[in-house]
Amino acid sequence: MLSRTRIGLVGLLLWASAGTVAAEDSLPLNTNVVRETRGVIAYRAISTGQVRGEERFHISAHPDGSRTVSTISRYGPRDIQRHSLYRIDGVLRPIDATVQYWIEGTWRASGLITVDERGLQTASRSPLGNSKHDIEISDNFAILTHQLSPDAWRVFHYDKSIGGAQALKMYDLSPLADGPDGILGKLTTQRFQYKCETSITVPAGTFAVDHYRIEDAVDMYVHGPDAILVKWRFDAIDREHILTELERTE
Repeated sequence: MLSRTRIGLVGLLLWASAGTVAAEDSLPLNTNVVRETRGVIAYRAISTGQVRGEERFHISAHPDGSRTVSTISRYGPRDIQRHSLYRIDGVLRPIDATVQYWIEGTWRASGLITVDERGLQTASRSPLGNSKHDIEISDNFAILTHQLSPDAWRVFHYDKSIGGAQALKMYDLSPLADGPDGILGKLTTQRFQYKCETSITVPAGTFAVDHYRIEDAVDMYVHGPDAILVKWRFDAIDREHILTELERTE
């Protein structure tokens, strides 16, 4: 009669053998995603070309028309790292977002933002305590996590059929989460203007893009149905962000 130990070892060997066979087969079709994109955006100084940070992002588009973007970004000069997961629904309204901020080696804050028919609810946790608030809002708006990939989704709320300068509404998280309220933000607006459709070349390749001007100061270029950030340029602060790597699956 086999001992329990031997029976356990035999079972483990059978499991490992089955895993090896399964690993040789390709994964089944992922019905949760209709297309996905992975990429890297470099943060750099315009004057010198010096890279001062980077952002790594992953966008998933789902069968119901909703989209998810997960992002890790790091800005070197201020030693900031941000993590976020942001979802929008099929009509491009925010569903929820989770964020986590680290600054100079210290966890600064984490937060959860949820949206329903009543409006927006935010809960923040930080070393200084927990905070939350609710905001009634029925208009279209975006959530600003202070990362380029999710923040580019503001353009979904620009109406090209109207054109001109449009005040787009957004919930702006506290960028440094340095107070007792952590990441709690506020509703604000920024003026966007659609300039043109054009083509630009960056290290990741050449892309057809929509060119937007923000507050008559920032030029932003986005590509495709998921508004992939290709280039962002702010001359007044000597900064530009450019797409350096891109991988797509459809």
